[in-house]
Amino acid sequence: MSYNKFHFLNSFKIEKNKFIFNIDSKKDNFLLLRFPYDKNWKIKIDGKESIYLRANKYWLGIPLYENGKKRLVLEYS
Repeated sequence: MSYNKFHFLNSFKIEKNKFIFNIDSKKDNFLLLRFPYDKNWKIKIDGKESIYLRANKYWLGIPLYENGKKRLVLEYS
């Protein structure tokens, strides 16, 4: 991805049923993804399971409580 208005997303790739993001946040953030909210998502940040929320009625929202570089993995099962 070349467009990164907020300098937040470093890289993104897709593997089978996984979406992998490498992000770098300068402060606490809330990541809004235009992926449909569903209870079958499994989300890990740096290998640890993370919570996610329904955002704007339909989308997936992930709170990022600590700044710095992170690896975010979304898996649908």
